[in-house]
Amino acid sequence: MMLKNKAYGSLDLIYLAFKVSPLWASISFILQFLNFFMPGLLVIATAHFIDVALQAVTLQTAENQFYQALLLLCLAIAFPWFVTDIRPLLSSKLIMASRTTYQLALIEKRTRLDYRLIEDAASYDLIERVLKLGEEQVMMMFNQTMGLIHTVMNALSLALILWLSVWWVPFVILLFSVPIFYMSFKAGQRTYDADREVSDVKRQGDYLLKIASDRSTSDERFLFGFGHYLSQKLSDRFATVNGVLESASVKTYRQMGLGGMVVALIGGLVMIVLLQPVASGTMSIGLFMAAINGMISLVQAISWRLTFQMKSFARNREYLKDLTEFLNLEEVHGVQDPRVGKIPVFESLEFKSVSFVYPQTEKKVLDQVSFKLIAGRHYAFVGENGSGKTTIIKLITGLYRHYEGEILLNGKDLKGYEQAELKSFFSIAYQDFARYELSVKENIMLGDLQQHSDARIEAVIEQLDLSDFIRRLPKKIDTLLGKMTETGVDASGGQWQRIALARVSFSRAPLQILDEPTAALDPMNESRLYEQFEKISREKTTIFISHRLGSTKLADEILVFASGKLIEIGDHHGLLKTGQLYAKMYHSQAQWYQNTEVKQACL
Repeated sequence: MMLKNKAYGSLDLIYLAFKVSPLWASISFILQFLNFFMPGLLVIATAHFIDVALQAVTLQTAENQFYQALLLLCLAIAFPWFVTDIRPLLSSKLIMASRTTYQLALIEKRTRLDYRLIEDAASYDLIERVLKLGEEQVMMMFNQTMGLIHTVMNALSLALILWLSVWWVPFVILLFSVPIFYMSFKAGQRTYDADREVSDVKRQGDYLLKIASDRSTSDERFLFGFGHYLSQKLSDRFATVNGVLESASVKTYRQMGLGGMVVALIGGLVMIVLLQPVASGTMSIGLFMAAINGMISLVQAISWRLTFQMKSFARNREYLKDLTEFLNLEEVHGVQDPRVGKIPVFESLEFKSVSFVYPQTEKKVLDQVSFKLIAGRHYAFVGENGSGKTTIIKLITGLYRHYEGEILLNGKDLKGYEQAELKSFFSIAYQDFARYELSVKENIMLGDLQQHSDARIEAVIEQLDLSDFIRRLPKKIDTLLGKMTETGVDASGGQWQRIALARVSFSRAPLQILDEPTAALDPMNESRLYEQFEKISREKTTIFISHRLGSTKLADEILVFASGKLIEIGDHHGLLKTGQLYAKMYHSQAQWYQNTEVKQACL
């Protein structure tokens, strides 16, 4: 398993790269490890070359020693260049490997999460932060951590050389550097905390950006002219985010700038101090020049590069804390398992005093609800929006398991079913059904990938009046839907709805559910589509969910919900006679269906 439920720490900044790609991480690590010693070697090689060159001028050394010194200097200069040039290639290899390992592991973890976490804002923000950079995250952590180690090794090697000449100089530099390192580390934590703080605002901004640029909203943007309004709301969100991040950055740069000035001043004083050993002859001219050059590099490293690297190190450690929390989020066992091959037999579904409250809320969406559905019958759940109808579907399909009471499927507690088996009972078309930009055939096949045939697909197409639509498509049933490709053909809203219903009908699941997928249709077409679906599903158990009552006459039994309670149950004619909520709703909507009834009477 690529990722485990454990506490991720500093070592994992490098170790994760080896988990992703042992080969490319090893090559990169070896090259960068060798590169750690190049700064110190460069100082030594530079000093040696200058001293040998001065001796060669006065003919005090052999010619071959000069060329050996020159070769050593060239190697010390060329190797870091080589590592820098090859790093993009190694990074791209790590990114590609991460795409199929680390990123996939994160996505699989997300698909296994308990459904209630997806709908929780805090958990959603955590998920977004962890998945934000995706496959690039591992490469960034590895390179930034190796860069930090390289800079520290650079400083240590130069400090060792200076210590051999003037022993107290490295300790002075260290004395002033430690506070700068600490401030840089805290700056990294502060920056990541600022990201956490604005996660919610960023999410709102991302949504506004989507509706301000998405093709699906372009018609209304043009018609209602609200593009400028969205731009202003986006500007407000950006201003909020930028304000928080800028506040953290200004404080960071102020501290780092002050620290850099102090280190540069100390470096200048050290250079002056080194003149004394040169004058006394205890330090060669070559070593002095190399040490001065190294000191300039060290000042640059400590004052800016190392502070930024410490900041990145701290940010990456905070990311690993989020990764740890994300990987420990509650999962649903077996949620990724495919449906069982053998379709189960549905006998009954029973609610016994079921109550449910959505997480982090107090209002009961369902309150002591009890009913029983029997195989082979057609049911309608009706009621106003928010009465609990869709929540019932979320419970019986296992999306939420934290409820009071009992739900029995074929007499067995619903919580006792494995996910793969539970999935096999149900096929659902939701109000906000998905529009898959695949071929027509694939859109329907998704309803039953384990057992499909062209004959079954053609039968469903014919029964739902999709034949004429498909016949006009350039590649018929193999035509891609949507505008993702140049050859794609977009379907009307009504055709997309019929394709969604075809997907449900194509499924062999014994219990088929329509959760207001026809809400965008006019009442006449809605009634007609429900009639077609009812004919297809006569040998199965169906549940129609709606707050419109055009489909209720088709039901053997109607369950009426209000404020989370089941208040009426019966058939259409029986409920009309009671004169209660159902009758009032039906009579208030009667004119919607008048034309439909007249047409049926004529037939």
